[in-house]
Amino acid sequence: MTDRIAVDPERLRYARARMTDLADEVGDARHRLEVRLEGEGRCWGTDEAGAAFEAAYLPASRAVRSMLATVESGVHELATVLGLLTTVLETAEHDARRVVT
Repeated sequence: MTDRIAVDPERLRYARARMTDLADEVGDARHRLEVRLEGEGRCWGTDEAGAAFEAAYLPASRAVRSMLATVESGVHELATVLGLLTTVLETAEHDARRVVT
């Protein structure tokens, strides 16, 4: 067991960039889904079967869209925090080296 924390700042930066890309990909997918679904309109009709479908479909559709937005936002936030963590760890390492030398 050691009393030292070691990180590779470059790998953390890469992970942050990849998380940002992933969040953007989720956002793009969410946007494409929104456009396609809105473009279809209420294609199930207004008869009894269509009304029953709509009653089940619309809440689930809204929930999925909301969850995708939450994932996008959460991954962006995680990327931001990872960037801050990288900066804090690098600063601590730099400061520790100054104290020791």
